Amino acid sequence: MNVHAWLRLYIYGTLCVVLALTVPIFLWIGLVDIPYIEEEADIYREEIEPIMAEVAILPTPITILHVGDVMLDRHVAVLIERHGIDWIFAPLVSSSPDFFSAPDITMLNLEGPFAERRIDTTKSIAFRFDPLYAAYLADIGVDLVSLANNHAQDMGRAAFEETKVHLNAVGIRYVGEQYAVNSSSLHYETVASTTIAFIAINDTHPGTNIDRAIELITYAETVADLTIITIHWGAEYQLVSNERQRTLARKFVDAGADAVIGHHPHVVQEIEIYNGVPIAYSLGNFVFDQYFSVDTQQGIGVRLTILDDTVQGLELIPLHMIRTQVYQMEGEMKEQFLESLIARSRIDGYTVTSTQILFP
Repeated sequence: MNVHAWLRLYIYGTLCVVLALTVPIFLWIGLVDIPYIEEEADIYREEIEPIMAEVAILPTPITILHVGDVMLDRHVAVLIERHGIDWIFAPLVSSSPDFFSAPDITMLNLEGPFAERRIDTTKSIAFRFDPLYAAYLADIGVDLVSLANNHAQDMGRAAFEETKVHLNAVGIRYVGEQYAVNSSSLHYETVASTTIAFIAINDTHPGTNIDRAIELITYAETVADLTIITIHWGAEYQLVSNERQRTLARKFVDAGADAVIGHHPHVVQEIEIYNGVPIAYSLGNFVFDQYFSVDTQQGIGVRLTILDDTVQGLELIPLHMIRTQVYQMEGEMKEQFLESLIARSRIDGYTVTSTQILFP
């Protein structure tokens, strides 16, 4: 609907309210007659009803928020034990209370298992999260997590399955495997009448079955209205994607993916628009304890806006951590971060306004 239609609706709507309040009084004192009322009813039928019908069929945008790696062990667990898990997110929730809950779907990469006990392992870095933390993630509005990463089975296969039990108990959905691309790599969400397929892939181990991933995308396209790829990949601490990431991302898009969202490098990598499809190569850390550089304490939220079964916009939400606490960037820090990100991104031909990349 254009601006003029909205303006007409506002004017006539206001007029209807005024008439509803005043006409009975005017009738009582004899200042208005019945023909006048009938004339106003004709105006309503001719002017207001068509506009209301137009409003009724306007589609409602769908928003999907993606954030990066969440690790709740090691020094993060120490801080949670000391301050409580709500302390980690307090600055973010304070500045934006509906950060997690406002989008229709909020998704993150869960970088480890929820398991009751820690087991001995030969891995040099192995994570285990207290299952009690799952309930907090659900409470703040996390809807969906990817389990397709290199730490999902740090405590073994049994703990990986236990993770699903804990997530089920709090109502958080999940998708993906650490070592395979199979039916559990595909998950569907339905918002209003729109079905969205999420395909989660871990490409940090040799032998990722990319052919199977392409098959899943092709199949999902026959079932869902949109398909979103979330993938763990790339080289750690590199601000620019590598050739394999770019090759895979473009293969996914060519197969029918409507967005590709990456993580694992622990820093924010560039954005690309390829054949009209957004690719965020790495969202960076969301909650972690890698305090050794500025880049590893920065991340980005990517909020997709979907309308008419198409991605219409990409909102970039710069984030940073101070000793693990999560904040939204503001002021000069935000401006410099976005300037650097846009400079190394490939989004020629698309309008960038503040934190929005708008699609034609």
